[in-house]
Amino acid sequence: MEVRVCPRCGLPYRSIGTRSSGGRVYYYAYHGRDGEKVLRCHLGPETYEYATVTHAREGLLLHGAVQEGRTLSYLRALLDFIVRSGNTGLMRSAISEMEAYLERLKREVAVREKMEEDGLG
Repeated sequence: MEVRVCPRCGLPYRSIGTRSSGGRVYYYAYHGRDGEKVLRCHLGPETYEYATVTHAREGLLLHGAVQEGRTLSYLRALLDFIVRSGNTGLMRSAISEMEAYLERLKREVAVREKMEEDGLG
């Protein structure tokens, strides 16, 4: 059985539920087993409408923790914004930052793959 990890607290959870308030649907991760006290973590709405308004220029649609893949979606939106800006200085800075992060990511993946090979991961 696959262990589902709460994106909010990092603990295993048994189910995802919803509650409605003010016409919005909010998600919760429910922890614990039957007969135990149920703890829940608020994961937010699917999308944050109000907070997204202040990031519209960058093309960011902010998501609640229940949305898988949101991290890469944010990264793509920000990179698209940088390209659309037409600002060469900003683009050069982004290239420099991204090259450093790409090297760091490659090293981290290699370390983790080696740990998995060795049965340590």
